[in-house]
Amino acid sequence: MNILITNDDGIASSGIRALEKILQKDHNTFLIAPLRERSATSMALSIYDSMRVERINDNHYIVDGYPADCVNIGLHGDIFPKIDLVLSGINRGVNMGHDVHYSGTVGAARHGAIHDRLSLAVSSGNTDREYEYIREAEFVRDFIREYSPLLKTSFVYNMNIPSDFVASIESLRVTK
Repeated sequence: MNILITNDDGIASSGIRALEKILQKDHNTFLIAPLRERSATSMALSIYDSMRVERINDNHYIVDGYPADCVNIGLHGDIFPKIDLVLSGINRGVNMGHDVHYSGTVGAARHGAIHDRLSLAVSSGNTDREYEYIREAEFVRDFIREYSPLLKTSFVYNMNIPSDFVASIESLRVTK
């Protein structure tokens, strides 16, 4: 599966690095993320502003823009093969309730869904900037393996992982 990984916490965040580290073992991963933190930007796009897009290597790009800009470039910029899944996160802090309307993490996933891709936003209750999110990334890997055939491209799936979670796919609860 070709997975586009982005976030709203910026290219240096440990959440995005954990997802890439775990998922690249089983999937083709392509990382494109904002240069700096862009929390609470929802689906903002840089329509009237110029953006700098920096290629780090074939699978890594930095965008001086918003999370939805990253998804837009990743899907339509002819820099990656056709993307199967847009994965946004792992966000530092949960995105629930009214927060989902403002979240750049969820906004990036929503942009993927608008363009008919499987789209998953992932957030963690752990807000420690030094935390590595490896257990959460492993849980996301297991979720993708188990549930991606059942997911619909026109939906945004918003996963919030508590800071004290038990890392087993059997503990998953789906809500609407």
